[in-house]
Amino acid sequence: MQSKDYRLLVNQWAPINYQYINLDNVNDHYFTKMDLILPVNMNSYKTGDKSESAWNTQDMRNRLAKTEIKQLFPVCYYSVAETKNHTFLLYSFFHSDDTTHPNDMEGCMIILENNENGHTLLGMITIAHFKIPKYSYQNRLYSHSGDRLDELLVEEEKDELHPLVEQESGKHGMYGIGKNTPVELKIWRKLKIVIGRYEDKIVYYPGVAKNYDLTYLKKFKSTPHYPSFYYDLVNIHDNNDGLYHRKSTGANSTFESNGKFHGNAANPPWLWIDDGIKIWEKPSELAAKWFLTKSKPFEENYVKRMEDP
Repeated sequence: MQSKDYRLLVNQWAPINYQYINLDNVNDHYFTKMDLILPVNMNSYKTGDKSESAWNTQDMRNRLAKTEIKQLFPVCYYSVAETKNHTFLLYSFFHSDDTTHPNDMEGCMIILENNENGHTLLGMITIAHFKIPKYSYQNRLYSHSGDRLDELLVEEEKDELHPLVEQESGKHGMYGIGKNTPVELKIWRKLKIVIGRYEDKIVYYPGVAKNYDLTYLKKFKSTPHYPSFYYDLVNIHDNNDGLYHRKSTGANSTFESNGKFHGNAANPPWLWIDDGIKIWEKPSELAAKWFLTKSKPFEENYVKRMEDP
């Protein structure tokens, strides 16, 4: 079993997430809490509480309504797969509720090429409901059809390149920033600016999370400015706050027997699928179907799979 520590790599390439958010003071800030990225174990995160109630997704809307914003932390779950030529970093963001169902999870996978000096960023895919938008960094990936892929934008910090992503309010589909965003959302955001009502958002950076502060959130409401928060990166295999070991035990308070969250919810990452292939199980094979690259080919022999701790 693979024992390599990937945490430094995961932090180095973690996305900066522009989350659009509803800051209206309605229903005790419930709609604001819907748009916060959260841990699945909610207000039990960092407490060491491993009880079934801490992980109950069967009654998530009621749990969210009863939980104060100051009891919540931003979290992103990560997992990693690696072949000789490439590394695949999967980042999963959880929202306790959206406008149609509880337990929403969407995210992105960043594709790196392995080389003697470290890694080279090639591109990214994101999860946006039933769509999987695809992006290339500096034209390092090409589509098999010959169509030009959308450009992956990044923020450079020291020797790190952090891909820029955004998530819509309410539904939380993830896109590369400014790219593939639904036309109706772009029009709505422009109209709000014209009438002086800016679309509120949070910018999340990878780092050490602190609990949310409602006063800080509201400070920037309806302005062109926005609050920023750090999110914790949690290994999806972590025995205390991770998710995968709960999926592997079969039906429980968190997952149904098929590995889905309860409540007609969005899929967790091991059920993200495209072209009939699960991203979790075969990221390299899918990348080979999606992309052409001028350098190293995508291969099927893994040094580490997503399901490996």
